[in-house]
Amino acid sequence: MFVVAGCGDDAERDDKGAITTGGEASAFNLKIGDCFDDPQSGGEVADVAAVPCTDPHDNEVFGLEKNPADGDFPGTEQVNMFGEEKCSALFESYVGTAPAESSLQLATLNPTKDSWEQQEDRTAVCVLSGEEKLTGSKKGSEE
Repeated sequence: MFVVAGCGDDAERDDKGAITTGGEASAFNLKIGDCFDDPQSGGEVADVAAVPCTDPHDNEVFGLEKNPADGDFPGTEQVNMFGEEKCSALFESYVGTAPAESSLQLATLNPTKDSWEQQEDRTAVCVLSGEEKLTGSKKGSEE
């Protein structure tokens, strides 16, 4: 699990929105199908090193789920549980295999108290990864 907290963006995209040139991408601007390498630091993630999915990469975004909770931050546990439940439900439709039967791992980028309150961040970013670097999109791969 990662925690979202930040804001740069210089990765280039094609007319279909796919990342064509690596660079920093804001965790708030990630899209389904985006690929990126693991953040250098643990804990809060502001930006990620975006890479084209055709290049070796650590992670691929497979879903985005907006938390319906409104008002004050509902707590880290609730936010994390929401992300894990929603992303688990989306995994099979993206990959073609249930999470428990897949060779891929599931993780989430979840809002922090600060991003929730200061940037109205409500989105859980669903991310998949492998034991080794991935190459190509894992959409429909049945891995």
